[in-house]
Amino acid sequence: MSNESTFGRLGHDINRPRRQDPNDIIYLQGLPLAKDETDPEAAPMAARSALSSLTSNLASISGDERGSDLLEKCITIGLSLPPDSSTETKTDVLETLESTLTSLLPYTEFLSINRYGSHVLQSLLSILPPLYPLLPPTSTVLPSLLTIAETILPSLLEYATHIAGSHVLRSLICALGGVTPSTILPRRGKKGKHKHSGSSQTLTSSSSYPLNVPVQRGPSSAQLLPALDGLVGALLSKAGKKDKGYMQYLSCHSDASPVIMTMIRVKACVEDASRTPGPSGGAHKGGEANAKDANASGRTGSLQAGSYPSVSKGGVGERLVRAVLEADDPSVVGEVVYGLSGERLGSFVLEACMECYPEASTIVWKEGARGRAREFVDDDVGNYVVQGILQHMREGDGEVVGTLAGMIKGTLLKPNRMGVLFRLVQYAGRTGIGVEDVYNGVFGNASVPEILRVELPEKEGGRTSIDVNAARVVYWFTEGGFGKWGDKVVEGGIKTLGSAEVM
Repeated sequence: MSNESTFGRLGHDINRPRRQDPNDIIYLQGLPLAKDETDPEAAPMAARSALSSLTSNLASISGDERGSDLLEKCITIGLSLPPDSSTETKTDVLETLESTLTSLLPYTEFLSINRYGSHVLQSLLSILPPLYPLLPPTSTVLPSLLTIAETILPSLLEYATHIAGSHVLRSLICALGGVTPSTILPRRGKKGKHKHSGSSQTLTSSSSYPLNVPVQRGPSSAQLLPALDGLVGALLSKAGKKDKGYMQYLSCHSDASPVIMTMIRVKACVEDASRTPGPSGGAHKGGEANAKDANASGRTGSLQAGSYPSVSKGGVGERLVRAVLEADDPSVVGEVVYGLSGERLGSFVLEACMECYPEASTIVWKEGARGRAREFVDDDVGNYVVQGILQHMREGDGEVVGTLAGMIKGTLLKPNRMGVLFRLVQYAGRTGIGVEDVYNGVFGNASVPEILRVELPEKEGGRTSIDVNAARVVYWFTEGGFGKWGDKVVEGGIKTLGSAEVM
């Protein structure tokens, strides 16, 4: 028994598995896990066979660098079900999943804070949601998941601020909500830790966050939701007992801030799904059509206020957002917003708050940015907060448009602030406020080609290059409710560029 693992320690002793058997690693290295086009079932069957035969040693193997990598492959390949899987395959997957979870369960704490074991636990938790609709009433998968949550709950803050434990906690939150982790908190331009992890996603703005995240439901999966609320409530309770400002410290913490974002987004997805009637089994809202809509909207930047799932009034998700913002304490809310807006990770948390809580963007503007708009816009982090305000604020506010329209000349027309201008144009067109002022501010100081910064091809047949955010500015003038002002933009573009280039 020990309270230590690869990184740091917990406040109590934890179960450690015995040292792994080298022969187990050799066995795993010899498995035919490569994709075989002639026999696509060969690798999954080999992976499940290995997981079943090594059941009593899985925890030991998970703590080894090579072993954990191989186990992750076995879990990903062997326990993921293609849509056309046979009944026999589904049964085999569920039985192997149960035995794997049961084997690792006594060592949850050790694996969660172990450099290698945490990856195995993450992989296992991540593949669970799509399997919920298939679980029979007698399955031990959901009870095992609840046991993991109960094990982590007492030391929640330690896990949230732990380099390995925080990743497991995020995967657990997603599993309890029936959500796949990659849809909630995609990697921002980072490569996976392992070569087999697949292609990474590069995100630079909230426009890549999907419109509708599929929430997996099963006959018994509703029993997981109280445990999800318990984790969020425990974070609020434990942070509330710390010094003033501790929640903001967590919001800027390299490990804890993604945990808070995951909690907010998962709660929003779950509560949004519960407000809209859907199937009792399978993916609520799911799918391919929504993914295509989200991708198309991401290109034009059209995911706006009301497009995102939102937390429910009076729920634990709303309490978490308001705690992050200190929204119920007028004496500090302004400084809290100002502080978070100047920190890269803090600004990401603000982004999640504004996406998922309708009142957050108004709070951030009125309490934090309104009197410091110039400072926010000039700041390399703060300007993204301003973009978030414009994107997610639901009601029209003439002060917002008037303040920012005065910055168009000399500031917002600069290439590195074109994103703020794009969101301002979009907001004005959506609300109908200040459209003439915004039009005059833009086209009274620059022509369409100057805004787009068009670079013609050096040779015939080459590609014409334009700035992405600048193109969105012009696009939203023509499509975003500007009426006659939009018509003028089209006319001016055709005169100077020619219709083919404009289209």
